[in-house]
Amino acid sequence: MTGGKRLGGPHWRRVVAALANNDARTAYAQIVLCAKLPDVFAELNARRRDRAIAALLESGLVERNAANELEASGAIFSGLLAQQPR
Repeated sequence: MTGGKRLGGPHWRRVVAALANNDARTAYAQIVLCAKLPDVFAELNARRRDRAIAALLESGLVERNAANELEASGAIFSGLLAQQPR
């Protein structure tokens, strides 16, 4: 928040924080490449995988579709860009 004003939609800090986390960044890359949830970070323990996925969901980088699968959000970047004046 800046000056008591909160912007609607995704927040760039959450997106950058998620991408700064190595586990979340790797999971995001796998999701972008259409890996299914059991295959995303199959070599990690469940706790690390779940934290990485939670960070991606909270940031808006990924979302669950109607089949409850994770998919990369195409709208996140346009939403972030729309918050800034040209």
